[in-house]
Amino acid sequence: MSKKSKKQRPKRQFDVRMIKDFLEALHLELRVRELENANPGILNEELQEQMARFFRKYHYVGFLTSTELIDDVGDPEAMDKVAARIYEMQLAVVQPAIAALDTLAPHFEGAFRALAQPDVVVINRLLMSVALAEDEQDDGEQAE
Repeated sequence: MSKKSKKQRPKRQFDVRMIKDFLEALHLELRVRELENANPGILNEELQEQMARFFRKYHYVGFLTSTELIDDVGDPEAMDKVAARIYEMQLAVVQPAIAALDTLAPHFEGAFRALAQPDVVVINRLLMSVALAEDEQDDGEQAE
């Protein structure tokens, strides 16, 4: 075996800052989409500026696709009905996505702490294993 193959590969780690930024940018974009669809024509300047920070930092144009309505028939009333239906449909998609991210947020934070302190996670897993083994032993004794 050559000396090169004996060397350990460097540990690869997740870029926690980038993952946090991705999740925050996605959450912001979903919130903006929610507000735009709930209140067409009204922009939330604060959320827009927060999103712009990520656009500047990562040079991306957004995660979500956009819908542009083009009135090629010349019927404003029909267009208003179509637009209202599209806003409803987009809200039906965006709101559960926001709720899912909100539900997962504490788990993400736990994962980020685990990445920052991997030794603590190993110790916690060991302690959990010991506690589970003790519980199983207690259950076995009670069954006898």
